[in-house]
Amino acid sequence: MINSIKFSEWLLWQATLQYAALVPLSLVCLWALWRMRADPRALFILAIPVCWLTPLAFAGAFVDRTAQEAKTADWVGWVALTALTAQFAWSIWAVARLKGLRWLASAAVLVNAPIGLLSAAVTGMASSGDWI
Repeated sequence: MINSIKFSEWLLWQATLQYAALVPLSLVCLWALWRMRADPRALFILAIPVCWLTPLAFAGAFVDRTAQEAKTADWVGWVALTALTAQFAWSIWAVARLKGLRWLASAAVLVNAPIGLLSAAVTGMASSGDWI
């Protein structure tokens, strides 16, 4: 029997390369929070991690407790694909539209892009039950 919270935490551990990717992500988020005092539009940059956190939360919430292996509902893979597309679109929008914050938006995109790809891959493997 698989616990939902432990499964979500394990997926996050996998998607962030054993939490190593959280260090640069934290630095970019702190930079965005610091910049928010001068420009409140920096809040839009902090929404990029939501795109890769959402599928991990869904995978943990809808884990298949009857399966012997770590597996979640089949449709969660589509949530991961949709979130990856949303992250791509939001990243383009942030870099293109946030004049004066482009360096910060670019840094956020560069830090979040590999985590988003790994999150989608891990969630896709969890929805299919086929692990590499």
